[in-house]
Amino acid sequence: MRSLLVYGCWLAGIAVAQTVAAPSFEIYHVKPDLFLISVILVAMRRGGGSALAWALAAGAVQDALSGGIIGFNLFSKPVTGFVVGLMRDKLDFANPNTQTVVTLFASLAEGAVLSILLYAYQPAKSALWTFSQVVVPLSAYNSLVMPLVILAERAVGTVAAELRRRESRFAQ
Repeated sequence: MRSLLVYGCWLAGIAVAQTVAAPSFEIYHVKPDLFLISVILVAMRRGGGSALAWALAAGAVQDALSGGIIGFNLFSKPVTGFVVGLMRDKLDFANPNTQTVVTLFASLAEGAVLSILLYAYQPAKSALWTFSQVVVPLSAYNSLVMPLVILAERAVGTVAAELRRRESRFAQ
């Protein structure tokens, strides 16, 4: 139950960061997709099953917050997380270069799926235009943000470990 509460707090924090902080880092109408970055990070750390569960929750929250078509993120994020999680044993995810390249290709793949779904639902603009003008810059931005997110995750983990150490020392 405690881990469910922790994951809920992380998801709420990502939702707040995506809606409040990410627009401050917008460059040429592109802002990082923190939900996708978190899905890829969970896939790298824990594997496909955990990424699938996390991505279902993240995709549902992102769909609810986006105001767009419900179900697109709920479909694309779990598939992306599961596929990246399957590569966990085959790639060295401790290497920052691997993290960046995997994030780039996972973002491109998810963006391609979303572009095709959007085109099938409403063919106003071509899927190629959406891919070249939205997906490629977003993927590049996500891949550049991923190392910063990993550094932040490590810093939070270090602080949490220090707090647990102090708490156990005072409990004795």
